[in-house]
Amino acid sequence: FFYSMKERRQESCAGDDRNFIINRIGDILVQQFSEENANQMKKIYGEFCSHHKEAVSLFKELQQNKKFQNFIKLRNSNLLARRRGIPECILLVTQRITKYPVLVERILQYTKERSEEHKDLCKALGLIKDMIAAVDLKVSEYEKNQKWLEILNKIENKTYTKLKNGHVFRKQALISKERTLLHDGLVYWKTATGRFKDILALLLTDVLLFLQEKDQKYIFAAVDQKPSVISLQKLIAREVANEERGMFLISASSAGPEMYEIHTNSKEERNNWMRRIQQAV
Repeated sequence: FFYSMKERRQESCAGDDRNFIINRIGDILVQQFSEENANQMKKIYGEFCSHHKEAVSLFKELQQNKKFQNFIKLRNSNLLARRRGIPECILLVTQRITKYPVLVERILQYTKERSEEHKDLCKALGLIKDMIAAVDLKVSEYEKNQKWLEILNKIENKTYTKLKNGHVFRKQALISKERTLLHDGLVYWKTATGRFKDILALLLTDVLLFLQEKDQKYIFAAVDQKPSVISLQKLIAREVANEERGMFLISASSAGPEMYEIHTNSKEERNNWMRRIQQAV
């Protein structure tokens, strides 16, 4: 990409490397952000951006070492570093792709409409936005996976819940590479007596899980002797009449139906939960 741009610049110099006009870059941008090049960038940028926080955290840990401090100090004194430290360099890379759309849009403003260059730039802009969306998705998936692992580690080993069919569901049953976290949040489970219990709800790829916090650990929620693990198969989400923050979760399993009344902090949050559950079922 860099060499293609550099070559195009050299072609446009015409003997003067200070005063020149580059008439076309759209074709280079389309080539860079499509097909195999785009797939490689999505993969590499996705992995790099996903580990941004971890990299900065590791750097701070390493700074406790005197030899490492001296090494960084020496490298930062190099003029090529432009006084940028490691965290700044990492941030520079993660932010770079987000600046491409603004740059291309600015070039489009000064490009003749209906020209081949305008057409290529429009196509490139769409491809760049697609790539950024793909990278954002990879980062989101990684962060959710990390959060799920943190929650798993915090679940009490001996905790369990009884399913509708009488089987016992334990923490160990949650451990699976195929199971990923889709959504999570604090909700309120309305009991048979009308009280509300604070619950951490986790929407996974195949089940909806309700946890309670106890002694800085998580346990399966124990409310009205109902299972706190609900299969997404035949799960229905319905609004509670005259309760804009409430929803009924109806599990129509073969072992027998079960209904849960769950409330959230806002109507928007309730609607978001219902939409995500319906998408996952």
